[in-house]
Amino acid sequence: MNAAPVETTGVLPLSARSWFIRTLQLTVIASFIGLWEGLGRAGILDPFFYSRPSLIVPRLGQWFAEGP
Repeated sequence: MNAAPVETTGVLPLSARSWFIRTLQLTVIASFIGLWEGLGRAGILDPFFYSRPSLIVPRLGQWFAEGP
C-alpha cells in the first residue's frame, strides 16, 4: 500500500509587506501609549479616571510580586 504524499506548509519568512505591517502596528501602539502618557503628564486627562502608563506598570509589577 502506497502512502499518498503529504503536503506540509512550513513557516515562511516575513515578506517586506509583513515587516511594514508589523512596524506600522508597533508604531501605532507606541504612539497611543506615548500620547496617553503625555496627556496625563500635561494634566489634560483626569488622573482619577485615566492614570499614566508609567504609574500603571510598576503597580502591576508590585501586585504580581506581593499580591494585592
